[in-house]
Amino acid sequence: MQVKKWGMGILTIIMGTSLGVGAAHAWSLNSRGYSPVPAYVHAYNGFSAETKQAISTACSQWNNAGAGNLVYQSSFEHSLTNSPVQNNSNDITRGFRGTPNYLMITSTLVNSTTNKIVEADLDINVSYPFANDGSSGNYDIGGNITHEIGHLLGLEHTTDTEATMYSSSQMGETKKRTIEQDDKNGILFLYK
Repeated sequence: MQVKKWGMGILTIIMGTSLGVGAAHAWSLNSRGYSPVPAYVHAYNGFSAETKQAISTACSQWNNAGAGNLVYQSSFEHSLTNSPVQNNSNDITRGFRGTPNYLMITSTLVNSTTNKIVEADLDINVSYPFANDGSSGNYDIGGNITHEIGHLLGLEHTTDTEATMYSSSQMGETKKRTIEQDDKNGILFLYK
């Protein structure tokens, strides 16, 4: 098994860089997807109701992409404050990780034989301001969680600036809450 990390780091926010592959498609893959699906994500028990709803909504976005039911928010919650933790659980945590540093990051555990993700932990760096109301002075919790769940499912960044899997996010931006055709194409390639 090997651990790989992806996420929306602050450098990508400032510089606006992106990763991608040739003209055939704008997205790239970090694995052959998650196995087994559906995956279940476990929220930190200290999250607000608003954040828990954003997680549920993000899962629904990916489940409605046309590849079936891929990810759900579990009713089980945890009290972990460190990430990643190899514990056979897909945990979403939060903590003050400092600036400049990532906004959110997904750490994946990949089975080296199958190249499938078998565990993924998402961490929210609350050293940055987050909200779910589209306010201009905050990063959108819903859109950024939707992006990170895309990493859990096996997608990397895209060159399509309108897609959820694009590598940067701006304060007040809410468009990443809903996945776009480029995101759907990547998920359908992995899971259909």
